Amino acid sequence: MGYQSDVLTSHSARSITREFPGHVPFEVVTSRVRQIQVTWESAVIDCLLRVYNSMYDVLKDCIATTFSQYPMYQDTLRQV
Repeated sequence: MGYQSDVLTSHSARSITREFPGHVPFEVVTSRVRQIQVTWESAVIDCLLRVYNSMYDVLKDCIATTFSQYPMYQDTLRQV
């Protein structure tokens, strides 16, 4: 994150104009946000897969514990 932050800071500094000192133009901000968001897809998919797998494990354990005395229900619920 440090590198991206440095790049954003230097790009923002070059974009500041004399008319509005200290103001980064909206176009520059939106452009940088879009560039950064492109890198999020793989991280988001990885995160969601981990959440899915964790929830699946918890659900399997819950079914096994709750329906251990009812094998027919356990088999039915495992198929879902």
